[in-house]
Amino acid sequence: MRKTTLAHLMIERMAINALEFDWPIEYKGDLLEEHGWAMDKSGGNFMERWPDLFEEICYEIDEWIAGGRVVFHDSGLIEWI
Repeated sequence: MRKTTLAHLMIERMAINALEFDWPIEYKGDLLEEHGWAMDKSGGNFMERWPDLFEEICYEIDEWIAGGRVVFHDSGLIEWI
């Protein structure tokens, strides 16, 4: 079962456009810690730095939830079912 976060979906999309990103070492490797850092204003601030991409992916996640494809957990974890 695939698990990800909104922040990780943003990173995947940015990579398609040749925008590389590397996690700070203290968060690297922990899915939820990476997500927390990426969305925090004192961290990666993804929502404000890439608002169009953020909104696009939020819309897709809403569609996936409505279609019964994923569960969005309070922690920010997205899990395919």
